[in-house]
Amino acid sequence: MMERANKLKEDVSTRLQTCNDVVERMHLVDAIQRLGIDHLFKKDLCSILSVINGSEFPSSSLHDVATRFRLLREHGFWVSSDAFNRFRGSDGRFINDVADDPRGLLSLYNAAHLLVHDEPELEEAIFFARHHLESMMREVI
Repeated sequence: MMERANKLKEDVSTRLQTCNDVVERMHLVDAIQRLGIDHLFKKDLCSILSVINGSEFPSSSLHDVATRFRLLREHGFWVSSDAFNRFRGSDGRFINDVADDPRGLLSLYNAAHLLVHDEPELEEAIFFARHHLESMMREVI
């Protein structure tokens, strides 16, 4: 069993080191954290998060942008709440196009809770995401 565990750890470490796509690496880090095994790959994860922080971020997916924001803030990197501006209209409010994306809304909701003092745009993000997620729940019930 120990052999199998060590082989799996080695496989995950290899995958982390060989993956070149920023979005895919970010989702690998997120999955490892959610599985609760991030302590086994602490060195790799710190390195990857530094790369993610310094890289261009090509994704226009609310889920991806919110996941990046959350992961980096959780690990002590400063990410401006301006990261969510692409999902706002000219009036500064969130656009309704993202209101139909439950995965993106849930990611936004979780990310926005990492707000610091004087970030009203993240408070608005929490309200917006919660409102639309609750509306979706009422439709299902």
